[in-house]
Amino acid sequence: MIGKNEDDIYRSISKDDLDYFKSHSNISILYEPNLHAKCYMNYNEAVITSMNLYDFSANNNVEAGVHLKKVMIGNSNSFIDCYNSFDKIIEEAHCIFIQRPVFKKKLFGLAKDFHGTKTLHDITDDFNISDFSYQKVSINSFQDPVVINTQETKTTLERRRKKPERKSSISNSVNNLNNIKEETQEFGYCIRTREKIPYNPAQPLSRDAYYEWVEWKNMDYSENYCHKTGRNSNYQTSMRKPILNSDYENENIWGAVVGLNVSNIFTVNNNNS
Repeated sequence: MIGKNEDDIYRSISKDDLDYFKSHSNISILYEPNLHAKCYMNYNEAVITSMNLYDFSANNNVEAGVHLKKVMIGNSNSFIDCYNSFDKIIEEAHCIFIQRPVFKKKLFGLAKDFHGTKTLHDITDDFNISDFSYQKVSINSFQDPVVINTQETKTTLERRRKKPERKSSISNSVNNLNNIKEETQEFGYCIRTREKIPYNPAQPLSRDAYYEWVEWKNMDYSENYCHKTGRNSNYQTSMRKPILNSDYENENIWGAVVGLNVSNIFTVNNNNS
């Protein structure tokens, strides 16, 4: 994300750097007119600092910064507060360039292959910081990632629409899913990162977030978002209760899968989607 400067985008990011970032398969370049803060962040750590990412700052300035790190136990976490604050800034920023990886589904949707990239939005050539006549688009408008379902046919869709209702003998967990009307929802959100993922309350974490969670296996660790809507949950969701304001609960799977490795557990849960 780039911010306020002297009416010139290239004072915030050079043309070469802009072209370099645009070459990535999954990249969002955003502009926030009032942004002056410098924050460098991933899903686990953040640095808030006065320093710009170029050599002059490193070689000629006295800079300072604060390092934040996510903790796995407890709800009081400065990193989470920082993450949520900048997440809101990102939501309200103007999209300049959005590029996403494209995947093709295979094996009836249980696996997917990388199929190149797709530019979903690009106004970099015409972007002018002093002229706000361009269309202001939110990052929430874009699908992440782009998935091509080459195996869906008209016959398959008609057969799915005619699928009979489930019988009452199905387990309580499935009945809970029926109560939240998941049948028509294809995509959900990672409860930790809000990344768009297949809708599956039994596996409400993205793959990377799941590998973080599995180190502790805390079913009640507070997470950030609702799996169904992507809304900020204010730490009211968890692996046990991934859907905000719902009675749905996941059971503790660890007693049932002793002996399986992490990748097997992830695959088993995803196969339910």
